[in-house]
Amino acid sequence: MGTELALSGGRRVAGEDYRKIIQEQAVPYSNAKRTMFRKAPLLAGALARLNLAGSKDSRWPAPESLPSGIHGNNAAQAAELAWCLDRAGELMENLMSSGEEALRVPVQPGPGVGTAVIEAPRGLLVHHYVLDDLGRVAAADVVTPTAINQAAMEAQLLADLAELSNREPGDLVGLAERLVRAHDPCISCSVHLLECSSSG
Repeated sequence: MGTELALSGGRRVAGEDYRKIIQEQAVPYSNAKRTMFRKAPLLAGALARLNLAGSKDSRWPAPESLPSGIHGNNAAQAAELAWCLDRAGELMENLMSSGEEALRVPVQPGPGVGTAVIEAPRGLLVHHYVLDDLGRVAAADVVTPTAINQAAMEAQLLADLAELSNREPGDLVGLAERLVRAHDPCISCSVHLLECSSSG
């Protein structure tokens, strides 16, 4: 099983070769890994999809018409929502007209290796599984959009905040939080910071 990863410049990589593109690195200052490609941060999500496919579909705005910086990602997400609703309607009509039998696939447990890559709302999602002779999962690797976007988000955050170093700390926290949510709205819910203070 395999799908393809589309890259800028028209390049395509087989899904099972995802590790050639998605290179995770541990960093000493965080529990979150960085995902890089040739020592450069990767960026997945609505803006990346728009840059790859926007010119091919009149329902998508031209990338150059979007606001600059991270707000371009929010605008691309809004445009994508409208496109997704149209596409979901088309898919539902196709499924309903295909009949119930077309939705049933017989499953035979056994050994195998499978990789699937799919565009989730926040970006590229990779699932890779190795099954043993009984069809049990012997190894698994899941790479989420948050992991892919982590390094790009960090680089953008440091660059933006460096330009605003004269602002009050409270203002910087608010700006940083907005930037992180613009990149990845789910990270606010998936990562929690617990502040502890020692008493007396």
